Amino acid sequence: MWVAMSVLSKSPRPDSASTSDEALFEAPRSVAPSMRRRSRKRLTTNVLAVVAVIAAFLAPSVGAQGGTPLIINSTGSAPDVAPGDGVCDTGLLNTEGDPECTLIAAIVETNSGPLNEITFDIPVSDPRHTAGVWTIQTPTAYPQVIAPVVIDGRTQPGWTEAPVVEVDGSLSPVANGLIFPAPAAGSSILGLGWVNFPESPLIVGADNSEIAYNYIGVHYDGVSPGPSLNGLVLSNAQGVTVHDNVISGNTQSGMVLVGAGATMNSIDGNLIGTTADGTAALGNGPAGISMIDASNNIFGRNDANVIASNGGDGIVLRNSDSNIFENNLIGLSVNGTALPNGWSGMMFLNDSANNMIGAVGSPNTIVASGRDGISFEGSSRNVVEGNFIGTDSAGNPGLGNTRDGILTAQNGAIQVLSNVISYNGQNGIAVGADSTGPMTILNNTFVGNNRLAIDLKDDGLTPNDPGDGDGGANGLLNYPEIVRTSENAAGAQVYFEEPRPQSPRISLGRSTTSTSLQQSRHRHWSRKSKVRR
Repeated sequence: MWVAMSVLSKSPRPDSASTSDEALFEAPRSVAPSMRRRSRKRLTTNVLAVVAVIAAFLAPSVGAQGGTPLIINSTGSAPDVAPGDGVCDTGLLNTEGDPECTLIAAIVETNSGPLNEITFDIPVSDPRHTAGVWTIQTPTAYPQVIAPVVIDGRTQPGWTEAPVVEVDGSLSPVANGLIFPAPAAGSSILGLGWVNFPESPLIVGADNSEIAYNYIGVHYDGVSPGPSLNGLVLSNAQGVTVHDNVISGNTQSGMVLVGAGATMNSIDGNLIGTTADGTAALGNGPAGISMIDASNNIFGRNDANVIASNGGDGIVLRNSDSNIFENNLIGLSVNGTALPNGWSGMMFLNDSANNMIGAVGSPNTIVASGRDGISFEGSSRNVVEGNFIGTDSAGNPGLGNTRDGILTAQNGAIQVLSNVISYNGQNGIAVGADSTGPMTILNNTFVGNNRLAIDLKDDGLTPNDPGDGDGGANGLLNYPEIVRTSENAAGAQVYFEEPRPQSPRISLGRSTTSTSLQQSRHRHWSRKSKVRR
């Protein structure tokens, strides 16, 4: 039997996650050793500097798009000799004796003329070809991409589901790889490997772009890390689709969304913090996904993201509002085993408000976190609905979050509705004494949490007080005390001693199967409940 009601509050614990930038983004990593690809702060000054870089290089857009694709046939780094002539040619020959076209030359040419597609056909005789993989490793800086372009690594012979052309930044004289500012809107970066850049290999400020089928921070084998500082950065870009990438092994965040313009982006079907088969740990540093001032983005609606084994939080939001998270696997591999994120599965900071975490029929699974499943610190007006927190949809008990399923501190008006919150190391929900409310906790299922289902003030059982005269979140409402219960063919009756002067909403239910925790299989009995006055 479960009981749910609108309730109360908790004080921050001394060991709770710090809200300082240094504490959040510079904690030690904890990455498990070993690693099928499926279809599918130091972020403080670093990311903010990226925004400045992009702003500094904004350029007028070029003319009409069209023309035949440019074909890269060399891993070299020479530039184009005659930009704008419609021909990608460095003036040199490749190893097959053909006029050489490099990645740098192709970008220069597309920046200067109407050509807008770059493909690959690098011969096996190229000196940087090894075992079916071609490595582009340039000692010069890449030009900014200032015109819409499709760069499609899937065109290289030998491509199957993993990149066979890898862009390696270990010799780069500058911190970042390719930067796509606003004039490059509508670009696509497809099917390439991006490894070993001092900062970020891909910085996208170009609206309506697509980043798909890339390996970012992990080599072509899908197992070996090739870390950059941050993996993919969306900086003030809107309408970008990011899907079916592996973003793992980076020393800071796997993916960053930053700036008020980082909005209306769709993030689907990515593996963030795992090997390319989605089964083993290859974590990013302090966060799988970091969001700063980024609002109205959608994660996992079309295809679940796997966000697991990252050294800190799976997802962390700072001052980021109205984002939607559905169907994501946080702390869980594609085969259903635990791959813990080191800190919380999801962390909401700095008044990140009006975010939707799950929906009935579109649950996130948030398990095995080193701290709490979901932590709200100073963030209000968020809704957590229909999720599995501490267990999966089958009700398996070995996936609990280390501390609480949900922890709130310094928050108000959070709604926790119709979730399964089970098998967590401490409480199902811990509501902080400094949470101002009103908190709504209703129709949730709690099974096997080590402490309380709902702990007000996070200090153990809070005794009822005569007349309920104390204060706190939701007035520190007394809980109703069950006097007796009975059940027969007609239904069930539960008799309560009603707390006065306030009365909580009381809902009862039972599962029609002993093995399922899915809310869809609960019957509500509230009409048959009786309150003794």
